Amino acid sequence: MLVDIASVDFEYDLQRWHDHLKVSGDGGYTWRRNIKLPKIMKEALASPEWNEAVRRIREATYSHISRKGTEPGSGSNL
Repeated sequence: MLVDIASVDFEYDLQRWHDHLKVSGDGGYTWRRNIKLPKIMKEALASPEWNEAVRRIREATYSHISRKGTEPGSGSNL
């Protein structure tokens, strides 16, 4: 849904999403522009649960893509 609203896809890269949305305001994003990264996002990035969830989603997505005979895109880092 956010990808459709913003017309970009940063996958699970919270920093890139924040940097884009704080300037564009897409989807009514309200975090102030002077905030490098909101605390809740910093906490998520430091969380083993977040990192494990992203790893599992990427693994499942790329496994599915590979089975169809195509390679996944370059993606983005956490």
